[in-house]
Amino acid sequence: MKFKRRFRYNKKRVFIYLFFIMLLSTLTLGYSLLSTTLQIEGVGKISKAVWNIHFDNIQPKEGSITPTQAPTISNDTNISFSLKLNEPGEFYEFTADIVNEGTIDAKIDSFSILPVLTDAQKKYFNYTVTYENGTEIKTNDALNAGTTEKIKVRFEYLTQEDTSLYPTEDQEFTFEVDIDYVQGKGNEVDHEYPKLVLSGKKVIVLGERDGIPGPAIQVAAESAGADVVYSATEASAEMEAPDIENQRRIINLVNQYGAKNVVVILGAQNEEVAEMYSETVTIGDPTYTGPLTGVALHLPVYHICEEEVKNLVDQNVYDEQISMMEMVIDTPAIAAVVKRIREEHSLIP
Repeated sequence: MKFKRRFRYNKKRVFIYLFFIMLLSTLTLGYSLLSTTLQIEGVGKISKAVWNIHFDNIQPKEGSITPTQAPTISNDTNISFSLKLNEPGEFYEFTADIVNEGTIDAKIDSFSILPVLTDAQKKYFNYTVTYENGTEIKTNDALNAGTTEKIKVRFEYLTQEDTSLYPTEDQEFTFEVDIDYVQGKGNEVDHEYPKLVLSGKKVIVLGERDGIPGPAIQVAAESAGADVVYSATEASAEMEAPDIENQRRIINLVNQYGAKNVVVILGAQNEEVAEMYSETVTIGDPTYTGPLTGVALHLPVYHICEEEVKNLVDQNVYDEQISMMEMVIDTPAIAAVVKRIREEHSLIP
């Protein structure tokens, strides 16, 4: 098996506004014919703000196999390597420091790992990215100025008594881990979610029989230049996530195209269904019944009737395909739910 690994972080969402007001005050105290003038004078200095988060100090674990290409750091923010595991029981593990050498506190805005392994692959192979002590890496984890966090990356060819579980031919995986840092608590400023662009994007359509069906959404999205790679129409109950087969297809498409190249467009009929579907494609299946259980893809998700999408669709197409059905759903309430989940959990599209 061959593996390639890439770490990235995103600092483009960091905005700093510093305001400084220097006051020179003159205070006069007087009594009768006596007077005293007090003056306060000073020079104020603001140190420059520095954003500098990078990798450092890669250390392989004793007992690991020798990789075909040892992990190397490039541009301070990328780690790449390749390796081959030949026999069950072999593993490769290394640690790396994430260093905040700047003056600005940071926090994790999103964390994702691709690919998502199939059930069959999980029986003979496992990979993890955690902190050194095994603690899960989570959104909002802090990395304050002047501090360091050590992460652990491990790949393992699992030992199984049933040899029929092993692959019958070589398996090759390309791994991508994104750890996106933004300003931490105390430094935040309001920022808008980036403007949606559908042209050239790979779009997954999850329509609904009692809302906006998949074929109508597909025609509308394609009029905006989207490449619709999958379209489905579900008969959804309020407390159900997308069905198992659709969840599998979503995983396969994300593995194929990458999470940041995929946009999901919904046709949900109400807030409950919209929330369930939005959570499934961002932080995982909330019903714990499908392949996306515990799998956080952080996909950008929209409803077809949101203004951000509507403004990109050809007006004649929208009127023909969507407008009539839009009249029978509570668009503002649905849009508010989807927007909230998107801004909390989706990657930048």
